[in-house]
Amino acid sequence: MKSFIKMAMIVLLSVLVLGPVFAGGGRQGSTSGVGVPVRGEDGPFAPYERLLEISTPLSISPDTIFPEGENIERNFVTNFYTETLNIQYNGKWIVDSSQASERLNAAVASNDLPDIFTASPEMLGRLIQAGQVQPLWDVYERFATPRLKEIMSYQDGRGFLAGRSGNNVYALPVSNDFADNVAMLYIRQDWLDALNLALPRTMDELLNVARAFRDLDPGGVGRNNIIPIAMDMNFGQNRAGINAFSNPLGAYSGIWIPDGAGGLRYGSVQPEMREALLLMQTLYSEGLLDREFAVKDGSRVADDIAAGRVGIFPGVFWNPLWPLAGTIENNPNADWTPIPIPVNRQGRQTTQNMIFSYFSVVVRTGFGNPEALIKSMNLWAEMFHGRYADHYNNMLSTPRYMPVADMMHTHAKPVFFSHPLKNVHLSANFIDAWNAQNIDLCVTGEARNRFEIVSAGGPQGWAHKKFLMESMPVTTMYENFVFNEFVGVPTPTMVLRTAILQTLEEEAFFSIIMGEPISRFDTFVRDWRSQGGDTITSEVSAWYRSVR
Repeated sequence: MKSFIKMAMIVLLSVLVLGPVFAGGGRQGSTSGVGVPVRGEDGPFAPYERLLEISTPLSISPDTIFPEGENIERNFVTNFYTETLNIQYNGKWIVDSSQASERLNAAVASNDLPDIFTASPEMLGRLIQAGQVQPLWDVYERFATPRLKEIMSYQDGRGFLAGRSGNNVYALPVSNDFADNVAMLYIRQDWLDALNLALPRTMDELLNVARAFRDLDPGGVGRNNIIPIAMDMNFGQNRAGINAFSNPLGAYSGIWIPDGAGGLRYGSVQPEMREALLLMQTLYSEGLLDREFAVKDGSRVADDIAAGRVGIFPGVFWNPLWPLAGTIENNPNADWTPIPIPVNRQGRQTTQNMIFSYFSVVVRTGFGNPEALIKSMNLWAEMFHGRYADHYNNMLSTPRYMPVADMMHTHAKPVFFSHPLKNVHLSANFIDAWNAQNIDLCVTGEARNRFEIVSAGGPQGWAHKKFLMESMPVTTMYENFVFNEFVGVPTPTMVLRTAILQTLEEEAFFSIIMGEPISRFDTFVRDWRSQGGDTITSEVSAWYRSVR
C-alpha cells in the first residue's frame, strides 16, 4: 500500500506540474433547444458559443450561508463555470437537504429528471434499466483531462463498476477520501505513560494494555468506571470496533470478498468470523469491552470519552475532531495516540476498506450535451486541486469569503468530489509547514486555515493537529486493503431479503459477543444461507464475473 500511495502521489504531482492538456479546434455551428446540443470547441475546457443552461437538483442545509449578493445558483463557484465554460447551472428544484432524497425519487418515478444529477447504486440500477440515463464512456474518454482520469481511475478503476451495464458505463464515480472507512485505534497516551507501557502492535500486546488499564486505573476514574475499550451498538465508528479485532484474524464483516474461484463470498459468514466473535466474547467477559455497548449510540460513547473513562477507542482518521476532542476539553493534560489495528498472523498491516466512491453522477437520456458533465468536472478538479486552486485559496482568505471557506465544496456543480488522497496531501503539506513554523508553506487555503486553528491552541487546535500530523499518516501505514468488491446494483434477492439478513447478523453478533455459545454462529450461518444468502451469493458472483 505504501508503494501504491507513493506512486499515486507521483502521478498527481506530475499532473500538477504539467497542467491540463487543452485540446483545441475550430468552432462548430451553434444550435439550441430541448435535446439539441449547444456546440463549442472540441476540448476539455472549451467554452460553448452560446450559454448552455443545465438543470440539476439543489438543496440547502440550515447552516448554509452565502456572501451578500450570492445564492446557491449564482455564487463565486458557479459563476466561474459560466465565465470559463459558458455553462449555467439552474436548480431543477431547491429544497431543504432533509428532503433532497425524497424529491429526487419522485422525479425518477415521474421521469421528470434534471439534466445531470447524482444517484445511489440502488437508484442507478433503476435508471439504467428504465433507459433514463445515457452512456458516458465515449464522452468521458474524449473530454476528460489527465487529472480527472487520474482521480476517476483510483483503486484500479473500481469506481466505474457501479455504473457498468453491458459493454458501457452509464455513470461516473463521485470520489471521496480513500480512508473514510479505514479502521485505526486511539489509545490514551497519558495512561500509557503513567504505566510505562509501549504502544501495542500485536493483538496480544493490545489486550495486555487493555487489561492494564482495567486493573491499574491510570486515569484515576475508579475501576468501576473505566471502559478499557469503547464500542457502540453499530460496532464502532464506521464498524471500526469490530474490524479492529476481526481483520487481524482474516475476518471481514459486512463486505463481499473474492472467493478464489472468480466469484464473491460474504465475509460475515466465513469461518474466520467465528474466531473473531469468540475473541470479542473474551474481551466482553473479561470486562475489557464496554459492557453496555449494545445499548449505546455514538453520542453516549462520546460522553464516556469526554468524561475520561475510555482508554482505547477504535475509530477513523477524523475522530480527533469528534469525539476525542471532548477529552481535552475536560482534561487539557490528556492525550490520544492513533495507531494501526494489530498486525495479522503474517505480521502485515491489513484492514478492510470500501471503494472510494459511494455515489455516481449521471446524465439523463435526451440531454444533448453529455460532455458538459465532463467539462464541469474537469474545471472543478482544477479549481480544487489544480491550476485555479491558488486563485480560490487566495479568494477564500479575504474577509468576504473567509466565512464560507469551508463551504466551497457545497457550491460545486453538478457534484462535489475530491482526490481520494486529498487529505494525505493536506497532511503532508501541513506537517512541512508546521515543522518549519511557516504558514507561507501552506499550498492551499484549507492548509492555511488549519494552521491558524492549530496555532490558536485549545481542544480544537489539539484536534486538528492530531488529525493532520498523526491520524492521517496512520492510514498510509497499511500494506494491504481488503475491499468490498460488490458495488453494483442490489440484486433482486438483495432487495427482498437484505433487511432480514442484516437483522439475523446483528442479533447473532450481539448475542455471541455477550456470551451465548459459539454454536450460535453456526445456526446463524445456516439461517443466512437458507433465507436468501446463497441466492444472493450466486447473483453477486454472476455480477462480479460480468464486470471483471
